[in-house]
Amino acid sequence: MKLKLFGTILLCSICFTLPAQKYLKLVHSFYHKQITFKPGERIRFQLKEESFFRTDQFIDVQDTSIVFSGIGSVYPGQVNVIDISNKSGLLLKMLQKFVLIGGPTFVLLDMINSGKIDPGFILIAGSITVSLFTLLKVTQRKRFRHRGKNKIVPINLSANE
Repeated sequence: MKLKLFGTILLCSICFTLPAQKYLKLVHSFYHKQITFKPGERIRFQLKEESFFRTDQFIDVQDTSIVFSGIGSVYPGQVNVIDISNKSGLLLKMLQKFVLIGGPTFVLLDMINSGKIDPGFILIAGSITVSLFTLLKVTQRKRFRHRGKNKIVPINLSANE
């Protein structure tokens, strides 16, 4: 049974062609992690010579340019900053939620178990919760600056082009 299933999966993978892999890769100079954007994702970015951020849908990657739905083709050298607040720091976001929910829950459970309300304990636990949440919020990377060794690399791995 397993052999037939494996054979069917292998035959299907050979027969069906995969779509071309096109994506946008942000390479950090000091981090081993690389952030990727796939076609169809919305990207918030700032072009050079502009003081405001644009939000546009990433459609395609050509040889040396990035194609957006609203403004068309943009070269990576024209992009100054990309907002990566929704792509990076997933562990930090999870820790923020844990601290935000865990702190008050710990105080509530301690009050239920002890049967009394200790204002000093509530003050200390609340201040620790707020300070940890603020520290985690501040340390999260929000922007990718395209300068120096930080690179925006359009990747086009299509076989037919």
